[in-house]
Amino acid sequence: MNTVARLMAELGLAGRKVCRRRGLTRPGKQPAAPDSVRRDSTTGAPDQVWCGDMTEITTGEGKLYLATVIDLFSRRLLGCAPSWSRHP
Repeated sequence: MNTVARLMAELGLAGRKVCRRRGLTRPGKQPAAPDSVRRDSTTGAPDQVWCGDMTEITTGEGKLYLATVIDLFSRRLLGCAPSWSRHP
């Protein structure tokens, strides 16, 4: 048994079980957005193709949503914006 598990057992602590959600994309519900980069994420110069992503982070105070945008040429972060969805 590893050290962390042993110490947690001695203190009566248990790890939190994370319930995995199914994906949010459902085939057939809505038409897919057009693939304007044709699955090719390579580019020859900066500021030609940008990519964005949304991430949901569950915390004790509610859900934190993090939106990011990167430049696919340099892989540099161009911007990010957090948004809280707190429990009532």
